[in-house]
Amino acid sequence: FSDLSRTRNNLRKIIPIKNFSIYRIPPGTILINIEERRPIATIVFFDQSVIIDREGYILNRNKWLNLNIPNRADLPVVTGVRPSALLKNERIKPEIARIISEIFLKLTPFLGQRRIQLQLAQLDQVSFLLDDI
Repeated sequence: FSDLSRTRNNLRKIIPIKNFSIYRIPPGTILINIEERRPIATIVFFDQSVIIDREGYILNRNKWLNLNIPNRADLPVVTGVRPSALLKNERIKPEIARIISEIFLKLTPFLGQRRIQLQLAQLDQVSFLLDDI
């Protein structure tokens, strides 16, 4: 007989959660199914780095939330993004996120798991480096 509206509101506030479903299993069980956002790249600013997903949501912003991201060092690195590209400290601008995700999604099948560094000076000036022998 519990009210789950507070639970729903709290789960909506957690950025790394993409979708969730809450099910009641009588007589006394509640099942919460969570779909997590998948990291696509690390963006390096002057004094910090953030991990983003395809939509540009920042996954490691909450200091109270401990994220275990396997192969974090293997994520592509993006530099040259200005801090003004942050929206409310929880997301980067959608046009920048789209460019980053499209570049990495199109390059990955050809380059595999090599380290990639993307330099975004401006949206029309993009360069990238490969960690290659």
